[in-house]
Amino acid sequence: MHKILVVGSTGFLGRHFVSYITNKYAHYEVLGFDRETDTENREGLADNPNYEFLSGDIREWERTKKGIQDCDAFINFSDESRPQMEQYNTVASLISNNISSTQILLEMCKWHRPSRFIQISTCDVYGHKDKGSFSEEDALLPETQYVATKAASELIAHSYSVTDLVPLIIARISNVFGPHQGLLNYNSAIAQYITNTIDDKPIKLGAGGANKRDWIYIDDCCSAIDAVLHFGEVGESYNVASGEEKTDLQIGRQILKHLKKPESMLHYDPAKADQKTRASIKIDKLKGIGYLGWEPQHGFQKALEETIKWFENHGEWLKGQVQP
Repeated sequence: MHKILVVGSTGFLGRHFVSYITNKYAHYEVLGFDRETDTENREGLADNPNYEFLSGDIREWERTKKGIQDCDAFINFSDESRPQMEQYNTVASLISNNISSTQILLEMCKWHRPSRFIQISTCDVYGHKDKGSFSEEDALLPETQYVATKAASELIAHSYSVTDLVPLIIARISNVFGPHQGLLNYNSAIAQYITNTIDDKPIKLGAGGANKRDWIYIDDCCSAIDAVLHFGEVGESYNVASGEEKTDLQIGRQILKHLKKPESMLHYDPAKADQKTRASIKIDKLKGIGYLGWEPQHGFQKALEETIKWFENHGEWLKGQVQP
């Protein structure tokens, strides 16, 4: 493996993965491909000699096909999940951005024949579970239109793995947090809670703060995707998580305590009082990949403190963010 295509390279996950992979593997070339909707997330990558950025829409067939030749691994981070932004708030737009773009990228595999095609998905494709945790063999039961497009992208990719022998591996990621996370990213609750607290705005909680999710720090997420890329088996799916579940209330309290703000800033949304959810996935399969034996390296508390510090020190970056 010598040249990796990262589609969606200016998004939160894609940007961090490009930085991670170019720092760890000095002999790799990385081609980032994205529409320039997140130009601030290209910070720190422009001067990397092993990184090249190609701006465009993956649906521009001829231009894209020419640009990505010689890439021997494709990683598809491409994702649209920002319902608050008027230009992207229709189901038709979600289908076009998430499903159609994936299908076009898969078509390109017929000509370029990469050794790996990694489809980045979300753990929410399983739905919610009050007790226990989902394994990779559980059925996909998405509960929102956005998550349905992620599940559909998986199924489209699977069909190409059967009919055209695309070397597919699926990574289903839990909730990710860390520096550079946009406030309108999917499941960006931690980023929103931190910035609201810094700005002395209330932290809004649904279900009395009882919603519970697994949260994984961005650096651990990147190392897990690295493990999937290099040691995952073609045809398999892998859950990616930390194993640390936290309620929204627990997270809100930890952030307020760290920033020395009163708990009176916690506001409970009566309109969402009954919307309690829980997302939990098993990661036994990921820990058993090859000889790597992947394990998260960042405990939640320490990672949360580092994330808070980053947001405190990047006020100018925050000014350019669209508010939810």
